[in-house]
Amino acid sequence: METNNRILVIDDDLGVQSSYREILQPEMNAALFDQGRELFGCSGGGQISPDLNYELTLADNGESGIDAVKMSIRDNLPFAVAFIDLKMPGINGLATAKRIWQLDARINIAIVTALNCITPENTVKLLERQDILFLNKPFTRDEIRYLAQFMTYHYNLEQREAFWRVHLEQKVEKRALELKQSQQNASERLRRAMEGVIKAMTLMLESKNPYTAGHQHRVSVLATAMATEMQLKPDRVEGVRIAGLLHDIGKISVPSEILSWPGKLSKAEMQIIKQHPELGYDILKTIDFSFPVAEIEYQHHERLDGSGYPRGLKEAEILPEARILAVADVVEAMVSRRPYRAALGLDMALAEIDNGRGVRFDADVVDACVRLFKEKGFQW
Repeated sequence: METNNRILVIDDDLGVQSSYREILQPEMNAALFDQGRELFGCSGGGQISPDLNYELTLADNGESGIDAVKMSIRDNLPFAVAFIDLKMPGINGLATAKRIWQLDARINIAIVTALNCITPENTVKLLERQDILFLNKPFTRDEIRYLAQFMTYHYNLEQREAFWRVHLEQKVEKRALELKQSQQNASERLRRAMEGVIKAMTLMLESKNPYTAGHQHRVSVLATAMATEMQLKPDRVEGVRIAGLLHDIGKISVPSEILSWPGKLSKAEMQIIKQHPELGYDILKTIDFSFPVAEIEYQHHERLDGSGYPRGLKEAEILPEARILAVADVVEAMVSRRPYRAALGLDMALAEIDNGRGVRFDADVVDACVRLFKEKGFQW
């Protein structure tokens, strides 16, 4: 980062301007520098270098000085320091300092005055700044040299600190974005892996019972549409979708000959079929889903009046997502062909859920399902 040694001098006395030009030369005696350090009570040797290379700009009144600051900002060549005479024609030194700080608050300013009535307390209150410095006239060469060096040093120190603070913040922000992107990539890989596992489990079940191939997918599609229609939050809709894809996974433990039997099943065989929600729960509870997929699957054959299975849950005991899945499962099963019967059709399926509306099936869920088919043209 480039060191800024640009100094603005505002004084209406041309002789004083010549003194500044003569004093602030590139060479400086190290002994005079050390004397100045002692004069101003500054310790910590070696922090301020006596090597000077100032760029001076001279102005003979406040307005000219303010214009010089404006031009420096325009050209991106700001001043580090300004020496401002207090008593000048036009606006005085304090008013000039206030306007300069409004343009560039970073400039270090020293007010040069022969008046004893100007106190730091009054000036601080007027300018609303505590970092203004004062230099009494008549000043010495050493005072000007040391004060210029002191003020430019602190200006550049503050700018370097600000630069590195911004640089560090940018690095931290960049690293945070990289970590976020990495997490998103990891989440996406995990999501794809989970989808792969779900698809594999679905295909495994369908290979065991080809007569109901596509059932889980169609139930999931309908249940997801119903959850969206009911304006569930996106994470809950996703939970319904996943649970729909896996709601019959427990049937993988049911003998194939029972699943594909074309005739009426015995009571014992029906009991085996009715075990599939619990068997599915035992499989799914080992997977760390971000929503209660296992419990939704466990409840998809429960009914509001307690007539469902396997636990005979009622009303509020049944999750809203499970109520959605229950209706979607019934509708899909009735409109599709089964080994033991032909497809019953959509009208009969909708009549079935409407007949159980508010008794076996959640009324809001039934209404959402009917709207999808009759008003919104839902199709698988």
